[in-house]
Amino acid sequence: MRWNRSKYNEIPGAWAKLGWFAVRRLCRRSAGPLASLAAADGVLDELVMNHVSRSSLMLFVVLAVACGSSESTSSGAPANCSGTTCSCTTAGQCNLSGSGACTAQTSGCVFNCESGARCTGTCGGSCNTQCGSQTDCTVTAAESANLTCNSQATCSLTAKDSASVSCASGSHCQATVGAGSSVSCASGATCTVTCTSTCSAVNHGGTLTIRCASDPAAQAVDQSRQCQ
Repeated sequence: MRWNRSKYNEIPGAWAKLGWFAVRRLCRRSAGPLASLAAADGVLDELVMNHVSRSSLMLFVVLAVACGSSESTSSGAPANCSGTTCSCTTAGQCNLSGSGACTAQTSGCVFNCESGARCTGTCGGSCNTQCGSQTDCTVTAAESANLTCNSQATCSLTAKDSASVSCASGSHCQATVGAGSSVSCASGATCTVTCTSTCSAVNHGGTLTIRCASDPAAQAVDQSRQCQ
């Protein structure tokens, strides 16, 4: 869409001009419901020019929301599931719980994130997640969750009590876990742990920081630490 400076200068008020500029920029960059409207020369200009009044700022807000809605993070395509075992095997965004086979109420789910996929998932108790090399995993689970973050993977687990997290060499792990949970940080791994209750973390030569519920800030741990 061509920039029509004459129309821009016709819009009264600094706020209206600023809002119009922002809407044009956002709509042209998005793939949302107004993207095609923004691409049609003169159509969006006409829409806004006919409504520039005391309500112009509200119109800009509505247009911006419509254009920006497509920029919200998508959960991605659903994983391939067999029973409660779900796998993402193709690079790109993938939703481990997208098929509905596993939900926040489903126990015993097995999540496999492979082939450089960017995986998200939610599961219930006793959920087991394997994050392969070069993957990016973000999982929310209930109690007794297990996460294995393999070499060169980036992993994030938010879980309740009795979680177990294993971070391999070269991985980047972030875990927020409840009472009775444990985290193992291998040599060359980078591990960030937040304990909402009692938990333990052991450093086997990686970079480990842990924040217990009573800590004002995270602390570096050379060997091991037990949160009470």
